[in-house]
Formats: sequence, C-alpha cells, structure tokens
Amino acid sequence: AMWGYRTIMVSDGNADQTDALHNHTLGKFLVTFGDVQSTDDLLAMFDADASPVGKGTHTQRVPY
Repeated sequence: AMWGYRTIMVSDGNADQTDALHNHTLGKFLVTFGDVQSTDDLLAMFDADASPVGKGTHTQRVPY
C-alpha cells in the first residue's frame, strides 16, 4: 500500500469501456495500490457479527 494506507477498490462499483479493460485496471490496482474486493465482501467486513467493534463506530479495523 502506498504511504501506509490500505486501499480497496470495489470491483463491482466501477466500470470501464470493456470487460477486458475493467479487468486489466483491477489487476493493475491489485499489484500496485491495494486490494480488490466485491461490495458484498467489503460490507461483510463491516458487519457487526464479523467484528468485535460493531456498527456505528469509527475505530473498525479492516483485517489484513
């Protein structure tokens, strides 16, 4: 991750002109900047059942 930030691109939250370009962009992001996850996977990380912190707090830690 650049400058110590953990970045996540939501794979089904963006688009490109073609599927090939979209997949290429996701791949480049993955090797250069951070993780690529679906909306469902990202939301599951913030689910109260999956986290001891729970909803409504700003101290949630994203697992590595």
